[in-house]
Amino acid sequence: MVADVRPRSHSLRGPCILALGAAGLFGVIALQVNLGPIGADVAFLRWLESIRDPRWTAVMVEVTELGGTLGTAAVMTVAVLGLSLSRHRRAALYVLVTYVGSVLITRAAKVAFARPRPSSEIVTAITEARSFSFPSGHALGTMVLYGSLVIAAMAIGNRRATRLSVALAAVVIPWVGVSRCYLGVHFGSDVVAGWALGLAWLNLTLLLERWALTRRVPPA
Repeated sequence: MVADVRPRSHSLRGPCILALGAAGLFGVIALQVNLGPIGADVAFLRWLESIRDPRWTAVMVEVTELGGTLGTAAVMTVAVLGLSLSRHRRAALYVLVTYVGSVLITRAAKVAFARPRPSSEIVTAITEARSFSFPSGHALGTMVLYGSLVIAAMAIGNRRATRLSVALAAVVIPWVGVSRCYLGVHFGSDVVAGWALGLAWLNLTLLLERWALTRRVPPA
C-alpha cells in the first residue's frame, strides 16, 4: 500500500519491534483497568483541574476537536484525496485502511473493557463524553492518522510533505492527548493506552505491507 520501492528484509525489524513493544505496553495497562484509576491518574486529573484557566480551556476545547471523529475524518479525507490525485494510490490506500481499522479497534476495545469515565468525585468534566473511557479514541486516532501520514510522505519521497506531517504529528498527538485529561473526560492511563494501541496497529499494518511486498517482488 505504501512503498513504491522494493523493501529489504531488515525493513521488517523496526515495525515488528515497535508493534510488539507498543502492544506490550497496552497489555500492561489493560491488565489494571478493572482495578480502577492507575497510579497517579487521580492526582494528575486534580492537578490539571487546579491549573485550569479560561484562556487555556478555550484552547483545549478547540484542540481536542482535532482528535474527534469529524476532525480526523476530515484530515484523512483530504490526505487520501490528495494522494490519490497525485497518483500515489498505494499510500492513499494505506492511510485509509489504517484509519478505518483504528476506528473499529477503538470501538471494540471500549466495549471490551467498559471502563467508566472519570467521575465527578474525581474531577469536574468541562465537556461531555458518552462512550466508555478506555482507551482514548482521540489518542489512538491521532496516533494512527498522523503517524500514517508521516509514513506515506516518507514512502513517496516528498521531503516537504514529510517535514509537514512530522511537525503536525509532533504537535497534534501529544496536545490532543493532554486535552482529554485537561477537560476531565479521560484518565492519563486511557490516553497512554490509546497511544500504545495506536502505535501497535500503525506498525502492524506497516509490517504487513512490507512483508507483502517482499513476498510479491523477487529479490534483485
